Amino acid sequence: MPLRVTTRWGRGPVYEGEINGLHVLVLATDVVSSKGLGRGKVEQMYVGRDCLFMGEDRLLSYRREWISPPPQDRTLREVVEQTVRQIDGKSVDWEAERHSYERGMRGP
Repeated sequence: MPLRVTTRWGRGPVYEGEINGLHVLVLATDVVSSKGLGRGKVEQMYVGRDCLFMGEDRLLSYRREWISPPPQDRTLREVVEQTVRQIDGKSVDWEAERHSYERGMRGP
């Protein structure tokens, strides 16, 4: 199911929807950003079983960097890939995302 724009948050659109039975909330920018997922427009992304995106419900968080390691789970990866494809029109380079996460763990 495609994500839909529900409002704006000052920097760009807010997308919400369901992909593969999981709920997705995305805060995007109007232009590509070096802090965006895959250097794109997705600056914040939350995936959950319900619409709470908190505690045990939250399966994935991206806030200008990976909060936890990029997902290895096939279902979560597909949700991220579909989201990035819908918003940025490109694929996710998982190797680059892993390197970005590892650099963030070591600091600047």
